[in-house]
Amino acid sequence: MKTLRLLATLLLVALSMGLYSCSKDDFVDTPPIPVTPDNIFNDTDKKFAEYMDDYSDIKCRYAQAGEGIMQLSGIKNKHLWFSEFDTTTKKLKSTWLDIEETDTIQQVYSGYGEYKEMKITFAIFGYYKKTKAGDIVGFSLDDIPQIIFTSNGKTKRTPLEIDSENKTFYDWYNESVLIGNRCYSSEGDPLFTIEDSYFFRDGNVTPISYEEGIKFDYSYPPISFERFNIKEGKSVWKTNLTDIELPSDSKISYTILDKSANVWEYKVDAVLYNGMKHSYIFTVNMEDGKANVAEEGVKVTSIALNKSQVTLDIGEIFQLVDTVKPNNAENSKVVWTSSNESVATVDQNGLVTAKSYGESVITVTTEDGGFTATSNIIVKKKEISDYITSKTFTSMINVGGYIQGIIGCEIINNSKEDILLTNYTVIDDNENVLLTNPYDNNILKAGSSYREDVSIRGVFNELTLRWTYIHNGKKYTYTTKYKVTTSL
Repeated sequence: MKTLRLLATLLLVALSMGLYSCSKDDFVDTPPIPVTPDNIFNDTDKKFAEYMDDYSDIKCRYAQAGEGIMQLSGIKNKHLWFSEFDTTTKKLKSTWLDIEETDTIQQVYSGYGEYKEMKITFAIFGYYKKTKAGDIVGFSLDDIPQIIFTSNGKTKRTPLEIDSENKTFYDWYNESVLIGNRCYSSEGDPLFTIEDSYFFRDGNVTPISYEEGIKFDYSYPPISFERFNIKEGKSVWKTNLTDIELPSDSKISYTILDKSANVWEYKVDAVLYNGMKHSYIFTVNMEDGKANVAEEGVKVTSIALNKSQVTLDIGEIFQLVDTVKPNNAENSKVVWTSSNESVATVDQNGLVTAKSYGESVITVTTEDGGFTATSNIIVKKKEISDYITSKTFTSMINVGGYIQGIIGCEIINNSKEDILLTNYTVIDDNENVLLTNPYDNNILKAGSSYREDVSIRGVFNELTLRWTYIHNGKKYTYTTKYKVTTSL
């Protein structure tokens, strides 16, 4: 479950890691800023200039670096805005622009029915969550947090309040969120107030409804489970796993193996200070909290493979993956064999290598019970088109149904032979040609790729991305359909 510590601690951390800048003039139109060593007046503008050619329409600028990304934020033409860039390629990864306007002068509630005027000097992007109907975005305007909910083209936002109490942001049930002591729907409607937030401290919580969650707590022995009603502030049940004895300094992690029914299955892995490792699998009944450690020596009941048939060319490899059931079987070891090793071989990790044309059956067999699963391997010469794939890259927003942004498509030549690119075309679902780009002797070498980025704007639901290429005098077409969504 994701959490976000909001101000004041967020502000202190952000100020220590990021950079900000805001003009004294409130949204005064200025010409593009030419970047020279003489006129870059602070580190914020240096960061913006590194990723953007023109940022003169962005006020209250702020820059913060993450793992492999640079986050730029501010107020762009009176709208809260952020963009994320790849620090290696400098390319735009995602962007967001608020539907409603935000002025740099705000009235902030200070308590007792009174308001104070605040001039925003920086706007820090802090949180983003995609929902089915829109998104939830968190900003810090100076030291005041604000959460913006968008849904079906409309927005709601939390009020600006001077509040010295730290707030924590939790993803919650059915796309709802918990902010401080209040639960909000994904549309921004307040649902209820939390009576006691202690439930979220020192543990990991999985929501099962708007009002209840299951807490797995291993902060100190013994490991415990608790079903808690956050609206009423009371425990439904609590169970201590006294059968599992671990030192208090153990490093513990857990995985929910199955929560499809009322009885959930968990796996706990523990590493002791001396390096010894322990694993436990057990079940917890969500209705009454009764827990049972899984029986030792659980037998294998079945095995399956990720592919029942694979087509390869000579020299190609493919990774078969086996799944042994149940997950907590005591002996999940398997043996791999090939019916015709002159056609295809397999190692004891399931890696298949094509040797010659023909067919071979790969069989995986469990040591416990002798259960088997098979995959038919067909080795034949492929067409060049079998080796051509693509990837799409998008950064777009939806403003009242009007789509604007960037779509990129990368054609990948996975073969061992060169091809000749002749054309790239982008067509919308209204049969409008958004781009047609002919190439002159553009050779795409074996094992390489080529990418085109296109700026798009308009009203459409689907884009057709079409590459044409030639191999050994024969013309081929590779087409990708991209369903336009409002996701970043």
